[in-house]
Amino acid sequence: MSRRVRRRTAAATGAVRARCTVTVCRGCRCGTVAKVPRLDHGARLADLRTALAGVAMIRRTDCLDACERYRS
Repeated sequence: MSRRVRRRTAAATGAVRARCTVTVCRGCRCGTVAKVPRLDHGARLADLRTALAGVAMIRRTDCLDACERYRS
């Protein structure tokens, strides 16, 4: 089956397209007031969710384990 036929079939059956997921660190260091004190972290997360509504899902996590690689 060609790609064009698959797209038409999915659209005709009302299939929902999978959305991307963006994972945001809001734990240990990266997303805390201790690291970036002048940033409203809650508002920033809300803005990101609004900006990506319908395009991607936002997942909040406590740690991405990337701090060891990118010390600042």
